[in-house]
Amino acid sequence: MICKSYNTLISGVTGSGKSYLENLIVKSLRQDGSSQYIMIDPKGVELMEYEDDPRTLVYADTPDGIAEAFEYAMDLMESRFAEMKAAREKETKEPNVFIIVDEMSALMQSSMKRDFCDTLSQIALKGRAA
Repeated sequence: MICKSYNTLISGVTGSGKSYLENLIVKSLRQDGSSQYIMIDPKGVELMEYEDDPRTLVYADTPDGIAEAFEYAMDLMESRFAEMKAAREKETKEPNVFIIVDEMSALMQSSMKRDFCDTLSQIALKGRAA
């Protein structure tokens, strides 16, 4: 569910297998069949194979698209929190939603760095709150 937060950072030098490991993790997560995904791919190559997958809610590879994807994630989370509050539940019954960000350093070099960081921080904070 989008209300749980799992944070993973994969780091290493070029050619060390980061993208390979990322794809193994994504493919492992997708085995449950019910989870959904928001794919953030600033380079536009590492996650493109998931763009047309029906479980991918949003695939974004441009600064504007990434900003919209983060806004979508925030709106989805706020909606789920409102439903949980109204039902007096601590967990949602909706499918898990994972936000996969490839190449975080590309976001950090973007002119929208502050907006991206603030939104990701809010998402992580709310995810830990539930």
